[in-house]
Amino acid sequence: MQIYEYSAKVIGMIRKSIILGMVAVLFSCQSAHRREGGHAGSPHELGKYIVQFENSLLPQFLSDRWSERRLAWIDDARARGVGVGTLARLLLEFETEISPSAFRAQWHSHRNGWCAQVKAASSVSELARLVLELESSVGFNAQFSSWRGAREEWLAGVRSLIGNTPMAEISTDSFGQLLIELESSIYYIAQTPQWRLRRSSWITDVQGSGNDVVRLKFLLLEFEQEIIVSAQSPQWLHTARHVWIQRVRGAGSVAELAVLLLEVEASILYSAQVPNWRNVRSGWISRVRILAGIDGDMR
Repeated sequence: MQIYEYSAKVIGMIRKSIILGMVAVLFSCQSAHRREGGHAGSPHELGKYIVQFENSLLPQFLSDRWSERRLAWIDDARARGVGVGTLARLLLEFETEISPSAFRAQWHSHRNGWCAQVKAASSVSELARLVLELESSVGFNAQFSSWRGAREEWLAGVRSLIGNTPMAEISTDSFGQLLIELESSIYYIAQTPQWRLRRSSWITDVQGSGNDVVRLKFLLLEFEQEIIVSAQSPQWLHTARHVWIQRVRGAGSVAELAVLLLEVEASILYSAQVPNWRNVRSGWISRVRILAGIDGDMR
């Protein structure tokens, strides 16, 4: 009995250490760039961000053999003397250990080109851009829920290593990804009962739509129609909604749809959304604005 109790305590301590370590790694990205600003643009700096990304993935979406290689891989990626060539090799190795089910549908047709670009990368800037592409290809279902709160700071950190490229050119966000994030912010009770049956296939449809404006318009309208009226502002329901629907139907570009996405988000009451949305909302809005090519607050 004493041996059992001692073992249970040890296991509990190990689990707690692992959890605390994961949290520390996930949120260390919030200050990593500021803390080591003098090393901005170095392979070592990018290596830390790649490790943080790796920490965001749920274990079941990584290969069985990864657990044996992982610690040594982390040490290699975070080594002070790591070079671009070595980091590129480590990034390719990591990607091959991610389960195909973790990726969004469009990744499988994009993967060969991405691998070729990683192999040819000769600078931190090039490699950082490819890290962003890889991260954006992974579905949120394959990552710890805490990643949503840490992701904005992580994106900013990796983008800072790319240089003076305009933000719109390095954004890897798709309209579909941003739409799914908004949908995920809404409580089930604020959506129609039938939405639970449709939601999974709707997400698959959005992920597979790419930049197909016609398809995205339909999916955006469907999403809004499944929000119950008590979850939206009276002004939206009485005056703005009808005009918004007509504008969605008439939209001819992803940029136009992004503006309309901001408007429907502003119609949703905070009481209908999960508490964490307040923490990530400003970052989400910034990313939608980049896609829309606009400035200024919408609410």
